[in-house]
Amino acid sequence: MAKTSVARQQLIEAAAKLFRRKGYAASGLNYIVEESHTPKGSLYHYFPDGKEQLALEVLAYAGERALRTMRSLYDPGAEPGHVLIAYGELVSGWMAKSRFRDGCPVATALLELAATHTAVASVGVKVFDSWSEVFATSLVQRGVSRERAQRLASVAISAFEGALIQSRVNKSDKPIRDAATVMAETFRHAARESIAAA
Repeated sequence: MAKTSVARQQLIEAAAKLFRRKGYAASGLNYIVEESHTPKGSLYHYFPDGKEQLALEVLAYAGERALRTMRSLYDPGAEPGHVLIAYGELVSGWMAKSRFRDGCPVATALLELAATHTAVASVGVKVFDSWSEVFATSLVQRGVSRERAQRLASVAISAFEGALIQSRVNKSDKPIRDAATVMAETFRHAARESIAAA
């Protein structure tokens, strides 16, 4: 990787870390530069349109990183709820390691920007859709209709995002584990119903 692209990636990763912990508005450009250990000029060189352009890159980066993790946990031979439980365990560990200071860099930025920044909202839709597809696929392969699978997958994403907030507030990983367990049970029930109806 070229030296210049390393600096760009460092800025994106630093911004993602700060968005997770502080949110978008509170993560000033000076903080991002300091966290990234890059010259301030690098930020304006790679992101001439400023912080919103950086936010778009952070959303795409964080979304793809989470997607790769979900895909790595997916096992087509396992129950449809397996990936939910496995991902819940990982997220629980990450939250505990951060002493419950972290959150989802995608959600924090979207909460602040989606209503007024169309480009940010558009990237957010793509990220959530890609995550949902992993969960929906696990259901469809067990005979659940595509429409129902997509609804359940969307609810699973909502449950995880809400659980992250509760986890930070309560300083406990219980909300994350509960969300994963309940949604996994829901997925298994949907799969059993589909088998019974076939």
